Amino acid sequence: MPINDDFVALLGTVQADIDASDLSTRWQPPACPGGTLYNCQLVECNTGAKPAEGQKKAYVWARLTWRIIDGEYKGQDFGAFYTSNPAFKLAPLFNLVTLATKNADIATTKNLHAACKTLDTLSGRLLVNMTALDDSYTTKAGEQRSQTVFQYNKVIDILKA
Repeated sequence: MPINDDFVALLGTVQADIDASDLSTRWQPPACPGGTLYNCQLVECNTGAKPAEGQKKAYVWARLTWRIIDGEYKGQDFGAFYTSNPAFKLAPLFNLVTLATKNADIATTKNLHAACKTLDTLSGRLLVNMTALDDSYTTKAGEQRSQTVFQYNKVIDILKA
């Protein structure tokens, strides 16, 4: 089937949005009932901001990319996404920084900039044992949604730079 002319004409106007978007996989490791343990390496910490649109509040976000370092899914990358809307979703990120630094100051002061900067400096070096938990829910409209959340259990190691 040939490429539609309307597709080609419109593509030029949306290419900038495509170029700016994160098209990485949204694969998540399986989460069995009660949770599944994984040993992972922090690959990178990305951050961004979403400006207010209409009735929607502006928010900032952080996405941690992890690589599973052993077991059946060794070498698989996945992301954990944290957003300031609602702010309580940042708690695991602050907990991770506390585990990695053995210091609760960043979490206590809720300094997201410092937390993300710390994780960025640990990218490629931080090894963590975590639990993947199924956090399925039903929306107000009655739609079933499934998502995986991660609980950081302990730091396995911080590799030398």
